[in-house]
Amino acid sequence: YVKDSQGCLGYDSIYVVVGVKPYEAITPNNDGFNDTWTPLDITSYEKALVQVFNRWGGLVFESKGGESYTAWDGTNDGEELTVGTYYYIIDLNTGDEPQTGPITIIR
Repeated sequence: YVKDSQGCLGYDSIYVVVGVKPYEAITPNNDGFNDTWTPLDITSYEKALVQVFNRWGGLVFESKGGESYTAWDGTNDGEELTVGTYYYIIDLNTGDEPQTGPITIIR
């Protein structure tokens, strides 16, 4: 709070949206390192929607955020996807623009 010379108090608050931090690559080779893709802090956003698309715009992965988030393992319907670059959209449903970017599968 702030207090002026007359003794009046003023209060204010702000809301900070931290967002999530997605990694740029996964290596799904069962070595225990980077085998799946989970954007950092996605479990903090219950209303989030995470989608991954191939280069032709086909949806290959989708999961809700929050505790129900399912990590992506580089497959689509149980089939291993080819090595290459895919594209994600992470909509936190907070009123802010969705986060977008590339995610690369390296085997």
